[in-house]
Amino acid sequence: EDKRKAEQDKYPIALLPLGTANNIAKTLDIPGTEREIIKRWKNNKVRVMDAGNVSGMEEPHIFLESFGLGIFPVLMREMKDEDTDAPEEKLNTALAKLVDLIDTYEPPYFELRIDGRDYADNYYLVEIMNTQSVGPNLLFSPDANTADGEFEVIMITRSEKENFRRYAEEKLQGIETEPFFRRVKGRSITIKCEGYDAHADDEGIKVKNIPEVQIEVMPGFLRFLV
Repeated sequence: EDKRKAEQDKYPIALLPLGTANNIAKTLDIPGTEREIIKRWKNNKVRVMDAGNVSGMEEPHIFLESFGLGIFPVLMREMKDEDTDAPEEKLNTALAKLVDLIDTYEPPYFELRIDGRDYADNYYLVEIMNTQSVGPNLLFSPDANTADGEFEVIMITRSEKENFRRYAEEKLQGIETEPFFRRVKGRSITIKCEGYDAHADDEGIKVKNIPEVQIEVMPGFLRFLV
């Protein structure tokens, strides 16, 4: 552990935002062209980023952006069949699919505890976030701090279906509206459910026959050149 930390301190990560959503780069505020970003690396300016550790599954998972349950992993699975590589077109397609899914998805019942407090309910999604946005640039946590030693847990319940659909439709039209959902800060999260879809960053996970999943924050896990 000490050796790993020493290597991370010596060699921070240089990130080029060449993906579709680039949620991590946007949260870390890494703007500009590739040439401009590379030129800034010599300044050795860094930002620290926490990570999340997921245990209780068949395999452990570590995430930087978010660990999520519910509708987003289903959306990720459907987007695998899309053959476009154009970022803007791909994001709009994902938003359109999300609007359709909201009408057909049946929110599972989750036993959810955040730092020991009970938040059990039927949820369209639970997103345990370390970045400002998730998925197709949904700005769920605009005040996210990547190095505060806490997650921001986003929860959208079955009773918020109409608000959720309206939020997604307006995002598809390029309108950024105020978040309508519950947001709770937390360091330690436990989840129980009969069976559900989950994701750790962009990796989809099918959860079956697992009595409980635990998510813990890993403070200061990585350093990025910005």
